[in-house]
Amino acid sequence: MARILLIVPCILIIVLGIPGCEKTVRQENGYVAGTVTVEGAGIDGVTVTVSSYAISTGNAKPLSGIYSAKVAARGDYRIELLPGQYRIDFDLILDGEPLHTARYPVSISIGAETVVNVDLKDPVPRNLIGRDDDASVLLTWEHAYGASSYNIYRATEPEGIFTPVAIVDSTFGTVRYVDTPPAIDTYRYKVTGVSNQVESDPSEPVIVEFSGTISPPTGFSASDNVTHVSLEWTPKLNATRYKIYRSSSGSPSEWIVIDSTAQPQYQDIPESYDTYSYYVTAVSYLGTESVPSASRVVEFDGLFDPPSGVILIDRGSSLYLTWMPEENIGYYNIYRSDIPDSDFVKIDSSLVPNYVDFPALFGYYYYRVTIVGPNNLESEMSDAVGTYFDGRLDPPDQVFAVDLGLSVEVSWSQVLWAAAYIVYRSDDGGDTFNQIYRVSGENLSKIDSPPQAGNYYYKIATETLDGVIGALSSAADVYFSDNLPRPANVVAVNFGIFVEITWDEVPGANDGYRIYRSTTPTGTYSQIGSSPEPLYIDTPQIAGAYYYKITAVDTLGHVSPYSLYAYAYFTDQPQAPFNVFAENLLYRVRVSWESMDSSFIFIIYRSSFADGEYVPIDTVEAELEIIDWPSSSGHYYYKVQAQHPSHGSSDLSQYGHVYFTGILDSPSNLVVTDEGSYVSISWDDVEGASEYDVFRGVDVNELIAIQTVYVSQTTDVPDSAGTYYYAVLAKTQGGLESPRSAPVGVDFNP
Repeated sequence: MARILLIVPCILIIVLGIPGCEKTVRQENGYVAGTVTVEGAGIDGVTVTVSSYAISTGNAKPLSGIYSAKVAARGDYRIELLPGQYRIDFDLILDGEPLHTARYPVSISIGAETVVNVDLKDPVPRNLIGRDDDASVLLTWEHAYGASSYNIYRATEPEGIFTPVAIVDSTFGTVRYVDTPPAIDTYRYKVTGVSNQVESDPSEPVIVEFSGTISPPTGFSASDNVTHVSLEWTPKLNATRYKIYRSSSGSPSEWIVIDSTAQPQYQDIPESYDTYSYYVTAVSYLGTESVPSASRVVEFDGLFDPPSGVILIDRGSSLYLTWMPEENIGYYNIYRSDIPDSDFVKIDSSLVPNYVDFPALFGYYYYRVTIVGPNNLESEMSDAVGTYFDGRLDPPDQVFAVDLGLSVEVSWSQVLWAAAYIVYRSDDGGDTFNQIYRVSGENLSKIDSPPQAGNYYYKIATETLDGVIGALSSAADVYFSDNLPRPANVVAVNFGIFVEITWDEVPGANDGYRIYRSTTPTGTYSQIGSSPEPLYIDTPQIAGAYYYKITAVDTLGHVSPYSLYAYAYFTDQPQAPFNVFAENLLYRVRVSWESMDSSFIFIIYRSSFADGEYVPIDTVEAELEIIDWPSSSGHYYYKVQAQHPSHGSSDLSQYGHVYFTGILDSPSNLVVTDEGSYVSISWDDVEGASEYDVFRGVDVNELIAIQTVYVSQTTDVPDSAGTYYYAVLAKTQGGLESPRSAPVGVDFNP
């Protein structure tokens, strides 16, 4: 039997010849060995994966460490392992079909060999494990090959009569089923797989001692909801009902059952206000009751907590108070004071979680809110919130002024509840501000056109809904240039036969742009053209370095300052095509590419090696792809070169590679008929073929080509009567040949 070495860290599994291990310890180990078959025949190439397992109350739990090996010829394997419990998985891809099975638990003993033989197409479920689990029996087993479903059988001990209890749909990997036996007892289970309505042999049976024990509910919570105590917990699958326990004054020694319910929630209404403790238990369909859940303590006092999230907003002519809403309240009480730590006086009530106050006098005001429940009990007061009320809104805290060349943009930060904003400007250095605009509260900016160039200052004030104008903001200053701004983000790009210059559009440049060029960055810039849009194409006379600047112009005679320069090196030759892509199309190859200019003439080169000699095979104009017709299969590499009538040729592109399969279908449906004075020959057209070679002979093994035709039919006149055999092969325009058709015989009798 061939030996498989499982290569893993030497401290876990010890085998002969592990690289990196200073010592080789061979004593006190065991082995797992066997043969892997498919439908009874040993097969190599199977991956064997070993992982450690711990067995606890019949439930297999994986530990750390997963190691793999390959079986030897004929499916034999033998792996050395430390003593312990393992899971062993067997995997193989056969004809595109994944095959998998597993065996667990596998026990390895000191110095012993454990034999595990598997057939990857065995339809019998394996590794059936059962355990008593939360008022049910949990069954797991390994998916069986080809099974579309599983039949589960159950029997009581000691009678041993199995009866069907369920049908389970198949899933890959580990299959699970939860059974609810009719009574507390000892049960035996087995599973069969079903494929194409044929049932497999049963699995090995498993015995389960079913206790009917149900685990307690989880996620238990209890909360005071003013009129009642709300209890909630996570529902349990096998619980038919839940029992609610309560003790008063938090005393755990006086628990009483107050009710039961089938729902995972309950509302308790204690008879008096007190501190209570609660827990719940689950009752199974067999009547067994779980141990208590976690207990919770609730102080039931009939009072809402004080309102939270209280916010006070100065709306100029009023103060707006809001807070987080609560459900099932009676109403809210609003209290006010002019001193934060003084007595608060009730000023009103509200059924909604907000309130608008209109103080009669200017000054500081502070507010608190309470909740009155449907039992007329009032909560404690909320935290205090306050502000200074002066009947008007504060100005924006941020104001900006930006020179736009022919105008100034003034913007500011938003002030809540502002009905309008008033814009003020100073023309005398900030000594005197005059109102110049009034805009609605939805606007946070305004474009201004000062009378002339110079320094200006701007301030903003707010206006309330009832027309009260507030104080002025701090000033924002700006120098107004009264000219078009210089064009920004000028970019020059060499496109081989021209240079493209682009820049950002300048507002107000209604007479376009002027373009300037120099051969040095600090040299003299001469105007070379103009453009109505932020784009210009330049074609210098010779290759070299060029620098460009732009100015903007309007119809009033404004000319902006020069832009910053943009640089490009003009190559004065087409740029090489890029993204060359070759695609195998069975009997032909599509070659495509991209170019800076699709109007070029393109020369396509081909080589059989990436760094070999590239030979031109085609030339196209204003096209970005060709179809190539190689004469044989193999690796092909393509490069493309661009040509321009007056700017020469580009460098060769990077290559595009393809493996050409060279598959051309053989002619089919060959029909050969004796027509008396000649033989008629016809066949079906072959996709991709441009011509056909016709063969003839008096022996099927000695046919020679007699003619080449370009359609799928022809005639032939043999020299004399006799039996003749004909065959046809197809060829592409590149000379790629198909397999020759099967010979067809005919008796020619002229």
